[in-house]
Amino acid sequence: MLRAEKEELLGGVKQWASDFGAAFRHAVADNCFILAKAVSYSAVLALFPGLVVVTNLLLRNNAQQTLDEISLAMGAVLPPRVRVLLADYLTVAEDYSTTVLLVAATASLLFAADLVISLMEGFRAAYGAPRRSTLLHDYAVAIALVFLSIGPLTAAHVALILSRQAIGWVLPMGVN
Repeated sequence: MLRAEKEELLGGVKQWASDFGAAFRHAVADNCFILAKAVSYSAVLALFPGLVVVTNLLLRNNAQQTLDEISLAMGAVLPPRVRVLLADYLTVAEDYSTTVLLVAATASLLFAADLVISLMEGFRAAYGAPRRSTLLHDYAVAIALVFLSIGPLTAAHVALILSRQAIGWVLPMGVN
């Protein structure tokens, strides 16, 4: 009985190794690693101009608590050194001109569209779908998807901020 279980386990490991090798070969053939790198670069390039715009708008409206919540949320997922840089970046109360904010918002939008286009290319490669559209059509779809994602992202951030405040209200009530 022990020998049969051992052979079954070995067969499962061989099948897993075969499946993993096939998945890796397909990922290399579909340029998934290059697309992943493009997505990460586009995300970083879209994030920081977006932060310039958001922090400046929040500072203009005296929303320091919301800015602190954003800093806390971002700090939870970033490495320690980057967390310190971000905290310094968000505490600078510099008032940028409207032109700088428009350029930063446009740059953030274009880099976010690049991110979406890279994701679309990845899905096309993964599913073997042919490329039927032009680059301008892809950009139009990507920009529309970026604008459509603003609502759910805003709702998620509002829920995160309100949940932390709700926890602050509920915890003192539950302690005897």
